[in-house]
Amino acid sequence: MPIRKDWIEYNPANINQVAEKDGVVELGDAEKNIVFIGSGTNLRKLLQDHMDGAERFEKAKFFRFEEHFMYTVRESELIQQFTRLNQRLPEYNEELF
Repeated sequence: MPIRKDWIEYNPANINQVAEKDGVVELGDAEKNIVFIGSGTNLRKLLQDHMDGAERFEKAKFFRFEEHFMYTVRESELIQQFTRLNQRLPEYNEELF
């Protein structure tokens, strides 16, 4: 099941509202198409780190997240679902491989 939350504008003010908890994130482009799926032990730091690498993630305009204690399993599940539907990895996940 995909993350069922509204997209949030990807900016420092909104990122600062995110909890420092385990979980997964999806980054979306201007049309809210998923361009990256990731996870970590601190959602806020994960989003800030990607914001700091803005050149690499220049298409990211929105994000949504989900707190989840089994974040690596949830990340894998989301990537598998995306790949099944789109026959490819999210754009920025492809660059990691």
